[in-house]
Amino acid sequence: QGLRCACCNLLGAALAAVLYRVIRPQEFEGQAGGVLPKCVAEFVGTFLLVMTVLLAVVTKPAFASLAAMACVVSMTYALFTVSGSNFNPAVSLGIALSGRDKLSMVDCATYIALQLSAGALAGLIAGTTAHITGLKLEDIQMALAGHTVGPLDFRPEVRNALLAEVIFTATFVFAVLAATTTRSRLLRSNFHFGLATAGTMAPAMVSMGSKHCSAALNPAVTMGLAAAEFLYHPGGSHPGKWLSWVISQTIGGIVGSLLFRFLYWREFEDRIIPLVAETEGGAEVGSLVGGNEHANKWVAWSGQRPDM
Repeated sequence: QGLRCACCNLLGAALAAVLYRVIRPQEFEGQAGGVLPKCVAEFVGTFLLVMTVLLAVVTKPAFASLAAMACVVSMTYALFTVSGSNFNPAVSLGIALSGRDKLSMVDCATYIALQLSAGALAGLIAGTTAHITGLKLEDIQMALAGHTVGPLDFRPEVRNALLAEVIFTATFVFAVLAATTTRSRLLRSNFHFGLATAGTMAPAMVSMGSKHCSAALNPAVTMGLAAAEFLYHPGGSHPGKWLSWVISQTIGGIVGSLLFRFLYWREFEDRIIPLVAETEGGAEVGSLVGGNEHANKWVAWSGQRPDM
């Protein structure tokens, strides 16, 4: 068994090396690889996140929030400079609708398709893995049943869970936008955004987690739950049930984007700032804009770094 584990470790290392070359071609070729690295980064990041969440929910539900946070933090820092580390269709939609010009609608649609596909694949693999490891079928069904099993209904507990899903998804999307797209992020270095965004998941997963429902905050995770449940109940997974969770999460993404636009309204206006003259060796130099003709003037500034 030890030899098999060692072989699996070596195979994983080789796969990681191949993915690194695909995702970061500029490290080897000196130039960006275009759209492909971004697509691969989103697919891989979403797949690992959904796989982690599903296996944690099935095996150790009490630690699912910590596992999800750890995965989000590590994947965010690893892939943020490649694709933006969305890993969530609600986040991609929120970024596209936020007006920050960080993600076009075409790229948004591409990201969402990749994320949902990665979630479904992770669900199939996680369900198969859980079955092979000898877990009881009843435990797997109970862990997955909250989002997929049973007819669509709107009992008070279901309505409350869907409302909580909207609220916490909106909070998560708002945190992503505030931490990664504002001018403070662009103009001065900070490295807390991974923790800031992942930290919003823990309260949701702890407060909503139960045997009847759990906080997904991510349509890709919901797709993974539906795919995993399909392995055990091919006829028991109701599309209307899990689709209600996807709609709630999508609404949450839109609400988070609108909340960002309302609270960070200054991010959408040009700034008028004075350029104070400085002296350097007796010559007058306009600060920030590098030109004497701009010294002591007021100029409109949209937050873009000027050409020096």
